Amino acid sequence: MAHQIPGSEVLQSFWASVTKIFSGIGSSLMLAASANRRMVIVERLQEKSDAELAAIGIRREDIVRHVFSDILYV
Repeated sequence: MAHQIPGSEVLQSFWASVTKIFSGIGSSLMLAASANRRMVIVERLQEKSDAELAAIGIRREDIVRHVFSDILYV
């Protein structure tokens, strides 16, 4: 039977909570960065003329759907 250090369960629980918090913060930052990159793409596509969009097969009204299609069902 392994000998446990007094209070080690509390310490492990504390570190698990801290890890979970930082993991959540990291996930939020990644999501925000991804959304920001996508918005830059939306803005660049919106700057194109209708003819330029047609040349790449995108209608102006479908820009957001096109850029976010892999993560959102719109």
